[in-house]
Amino acid sequence: MKYTIDDIDIYIMTHNRAGYLKRSIESLLSQSAGVSKITVLDNESTDNTLSVVEHFSSYGVRCIRTKGFLGNFKKAQEIASGKYVMLFHDDDILHPLYLELALKVLNEKDDISLITTRYTEFFDDNFPGMPESIVPDYYYFEKQKDFATHMYFLERIAYATALYRTVDFKKTAIEYEKFNKFNDWPFLVKMSGYGNTVLFDDPSLFYIRRHKGQDTWTSTNTPSIQQIINWDKFFYNKVGAWNIFSKVHYIFACWFTHFLFGKYDSFLSLQDREQYSKEELLKLARKRGINTWGSCIYCKYRCKNKTVCKRQDFIRQLILKGKTKLET
Repeated sequence: MKYTIDDIDIYIMTHNRAGYLKRSIESLLSQSAGVSKITVLDNESTDNTLSVVEHFSSYGVRCIRTKGFLGNFKKAQEIASGKYVMLFHDDDILHPLYLELALKVLNEKDDISLITTRYTEFFDDNFPGMPESIVPDYYYFEKQKDFATHMYFLERIAYATALYRTVDFKKTAIEYEKFNKFNDWPFLVKMSGYGNTVLFDDPSLFYIRRHKGQDTWTSTNTPSIQQIINWDKFFYNKVGAWNIFSKVHYIFACWFTHFLFGKYDSFLSLQDREQYSKEELLKLARKRGINTWGSCIYCKYRCKNKTVCKRQDFIRQLILKGKTKLET
């Protein structure tokens, strides 16, 4: 079977971002693969989102209004009918070659459940521009554990460019109640468990816009202590850090406080920070079964730089060795 662009359902999920939506639509319509159909899922916007979409109606862009919490995601799961599905964001920009490269991989590799890429960040309207050419190399993961390990220890991976195999996407819950706004990484890892995963290496394939209006950085939707611990416990299990005889157990400990304390400092509500100290947070995590206590204490007091562990380069090499394979 040869996959074509018509086998990919493309959705843009939006809410009150008409000012950014136009550029996102244009980046999809500019794909060298020849996109001819885009569905904008609009979750109760009150701005001029509809008029922006109507401007592109002659290019196959339509709008479906959704309602309620996670309305856009739920609607995509309901109506997706192609072999693969993409949930793009309303404030990001995609390189013109991305979908062409994704289709090439789909036609070369078997049993692909997930395709995504590394990315470049920019702030507000300060888009840096993109190169014409792209390095098409990618990592190929046959095991969910290897993808989760790469993701947790090495780098952030794009959520909005992900291509999901539709049959898997439609049956997978996003688990917002369990992870709050950090549900994207666990969702990607779960999708990787259905087959093989491709991660493009060139960060110029995708540009994530950072701005004040993003839910990630707001204080109105903060995760609870238990939701923060749920996130690390998820990766603790997926990467195999529960095995105290494995090197991953000790490597996990070096990164555990980085992620746990990072969420504590950046996202936890003031009320929860007053109720729980970082030491109490660690104790709660231990009670939940994240058994890296001694190693966490070691890392906490031996590393002068609490944000970046001094053993980071060494850890990276250990994880990369034999775990991932860069292909062209």
